[in-house]
Amino acid sequence: RPAPWTAEGLGFAAISGACFAVGTGLISFALFAYGVPVAKLAPIWSCNVLVTLAIAALFLGEASELNMVKLAAGTLLILSGALLVSSA
Repeated sequence: RPAPWTAEGLGFAAISGACFAVGTGLISFALFAYGVPVAKLAPIWSCNVLVTLAIAALFLGEASELNMVKLAAGTLLILSGALLVSSA
């Protein structure tokens, strides 16, 4: 049975949606205003996984559940891939 909806939960959902909308709007702005090719912008956009992990570790107390070796390796691979593709 799902948990009941609360004002706090709805507030977090609204903030999350607003942040996503602002991020998507800024990506669209970069595409049109600066003529940034999608191939260079997409790898940077894909780094949002790192932001999600950081927020979960800092604010939700999930740092103890993370495997730091895998996290460091994944972070290096994501950043290396983003730099490699965006500099091509």
